[in-house]
Amino acid sequence: MKRLAVLALFVTTLAVAAPVPKVKPNNFGTAVETKGVTCEMLRTGELRVRVSKEAAWESDAHLATRPLVTRTVEGDFELTVRITHTPPEDKELATAVGNGEPIASAGLALHRSDGKRGSLVILNRLSQGRDGWDSYFRMSALYETKDTQGVVGNLSSHRKFSNEPIYLRLTRRGDEFTATKSDDGKEWSPVFDETREVPGLGPVVIGPVAVHNTNARHDVTFDEYVLNPLKTGEKK
Repeated sequence: MKRLAVLALFVTTLAVAAPVPKVKPNNFGTAVETKGVTCEMLRTGELRVRVSKEAAWESDAHLATRPLVTRTVEGDFELTVRITHTPPEDKELATAVGNGEPIASAGLALHRSDGKRGSLVILNRLSQGRDGWDSYFRMSALYETKDTQGVVGNLSSHRKFSNEPIYLRLTRRGDEFTATKSDDGKEWSPVFDETREVPGLGPVVIGPVAVHNTNARHDVTFDEYVLNPLKTGEKK
């Protein structure tokens, strides 16, 4: 009987002493309710996004794309995320609901926090061509100030989709935005040949985004999400 009591005490001690899994802080922010889109934040620090086929867009209107999970940021920043997404495997489902080629996209989006006209979206896009799926980046920006308004756009070169995660980093210094990419999170290279200027944004609401235009569901995982404020004039 004494042995059983000692064994029970030993097991209880182990149970009490066992480390409790820590829940990583939610770095992504607050999820925005979007029709046809499900956002699941996991204990491992991942954000899983599911975009239903009913949420597919019928035109190439990326300027209207808004972040699915948001944080408000003032001043300069550097935002890094790893994106894992794949196109639909079923060829019958991988057809565009509107005009053009089938596209599945994931990336980062920001909008002026005061609700006025001003946004920037950068997406890693998977598009279906004759020889399978390609991967490339697209940046779209829309702005309007007291004196001017305009649209900014960029496309990167295409490469064969490799079914591997991609790191994306967006850096803001004043009105200038720079996008860089990496395969391993260590070696970085510019997404585009030049920095883009988008004036008059001020404080912004920023976060991850996922969209597609196919007859299938699009699943995306965002992780290693790090948002660092930058001091004025700081070089990274």
